[in-house]
Amino acid sequence: MLMQPNNNQYDFILNPEKQKKAPIDLKANPKMLFGFIGFCLFVIVIIFILLNAVINSGNNSQKNNLTEITKAQTELIRIADLPSKDESATETTKYRALNVKVTTISSQSSISSMLAKRGVKKVNPKVLASSKDPSVDASLEKATKNNKFNDTYNQILEEKLQQYKILIQKAYDSGNKAEKATLKPIYQNVDALLTTKK
Repeated sequence: MLMQPNNNQYDFILNPEKQKKAPIDLKANPKMLFGFIGFCLFVIVIIFILLNAVINSGNNSQKNNLTEITKAQTELIRIADLPSKDESATETTKYRALNVKVTTISSQSSISSMLAKRGVKKVNPKVLASSKDPSVDASLEKATKNNKFNDTYNQILEEKLQQYKILIQKAYDSGNKAEKATLKPIYQNVDALLTTKK
């Protein structure tokens, strides 16, 4: 049996010869070299920007948490001063308010220190002033007229302390190890204030 030569006219499709590509010589082609280096630098810059954005978003979130705590502290201190200005406040209410005030003031420096470490030297006084809840004053004024100042005051104080406690927990959950160590006793003090009822 004689083998016939393969004269198939479609052989180039069925059995294409694989051409070897020469490797790119970046040294011989400076434009390609600079293009490659530029592309690599571009990718590195993009990665750096993305990492920085991720890191700063966590930092900004915690700044906001700590600022909210500072606002809550400002309002708690203001509310704690109210019984001393009202003649119908009992000594028990005044004492509880004083405990809240002293405990809150003692924790302010810790929160300010944490904010400073995150780049906030001082919270804007306008931001702190925005924490004032006018409904508190209206409710207490109405309660004084109805001879229910103490009950209303303690209910409001309870609500504000609960809100404060939630803010501390949120900051604790988002904080670093040092912040958690600082926030834990503040949380425990607020918890103790909540168990000290009228």
